[in-house]
Amino acid sequence: MRGMADGKERPYELNVSLFDAMRGTGAGPDEWQFERFICSQTIMMALEGIPAFYMHSLLATPNDHAGVERTGHNRSINRRQWNHAELDAQLVDSSSIHARVFAELRRRLAIRCAQPAFHPGATQFTLQLGSDFFGFWRQSMDRDQSIFAIAN
Repeated sequence: MRGMADGKERPYELNVSLFDAMRGTGAGPDEWQFERFICSQTIMMALEGIPAFYMHSLLATPNDHAGVERTGHNRSINRRQWNHAELDAQLVDSSSIHARVFAELRRRLAIRCAQPAFHPGATQFTLQLGSDFFGFWRQSMDRDQSIFAIAN
């Protein structure tokens, strides 16, 4: 919450790691966190421009409740400071969520790099697909390649 000039408090920001924000829906947690998170990052990396990743998104860092307790600041929830050895162990373990997300994002970035339609300056149009889908069309600068990116 943020104090306003009129003395009232208003919602200001979400204090949550993006990975944990994808844990479920309004109905509660479900088993689709990995898929939902990868979809969110795939949308971002397929959009026009140069994709940028927040370090904790690349690593699928969960909420850092201990950090909030330690600092007394809600923003610490998504500012975990990894221990190098601990992070390295997580990334080497192919079954860890951190390694799985990192590997999948790297795989998808390689796909993006190989497709002319994903050039940062390539044409992009948003598709009107109704409320259940989000999509856009990308076309290479030489107009030889078109890619339709659709997510639900």
